[in-house]
Amino acid sequence: MEIQCRMINPNKVIIKDRKPGDMFYADWLVDKNNDVRMSSKQYNRDWLGKREPLVVILPNGQSFMVDSYYRSVETNPEKEGWTVTGKAPNITLSPSINAESPSNHKLGYHGWLRDGILSADLEGRKY
Repeated sequence: MEIQCRMINPNKVIIKDRKPGDMFYADWLVDKNNDVRMSSKQYNRDWLGKREPLVVILPNGQSFMVDSYYRSVETNPEKEGWTVTGKAPNITLSPSINAESPSNHKLGYHGWLRDGILSADLEGRKY
C-alpha cells in the first residue's frame, strides 16, 4: 500500500502518535556551528544552509533520517547518502530506502520515496 507523506510539527505530535508518512524537520540535529550530525555528503553539498535535515516515518514505523549517510562511517567513509530532490513533503529519494531492522528482517522496510509517496515494501512485507 502506498502512503502519502505529510509535514507535521514534531513538537505537537508526540512520538507514539506519529504515523507512517509523517515527515518533519529535525532542527535538533543541527548544532550552533551549522554542523549536522550524521549528514551525508549529498546533504552537505545540496541542502546545508537551505533547509534542516528531514525525518520520515516509514511504513514499518521506523524513523528514517532522509539526509543521513548509508550505514556506518567505517563501511562508508565518504558518507554517501541519498540524492534528494523536490520540496518537502513531496520529495524524491534515490536510490531506494533499505531500512533493515537489526533484530528481525521481517520488521525492515525496502521501498521508494517518490514525489512524497512511500511505496509498498518491495519485499512484500505487510505492516
